Amino acid sequence: MPETTRPRFPIYIPSKSRADTGLTARFLDRIRVPYRLVVEKQQWSDYRRNFPASSLLVLDAAYQ
Repeated sequence: MPETTRPRFPIYIPSKSRADTGLTARFLDRIRVPYRLVVEKQQWSDYRRNFPASSLLVLDAAYQ
């Protein structure tokens, strides 16, 4: 099994209403690069159906 690639800086992907698509996240999964999808609290469950909870980060409401 290939090793996980560790980027020099963390990768955060802001996402809204694209829980079923997530092309960037799916590609990073395939090449084993860690990332975090930044989602709004009300969309957490939609994203959770397609991505592991460890890859999700809830956007602070102050930034919406």
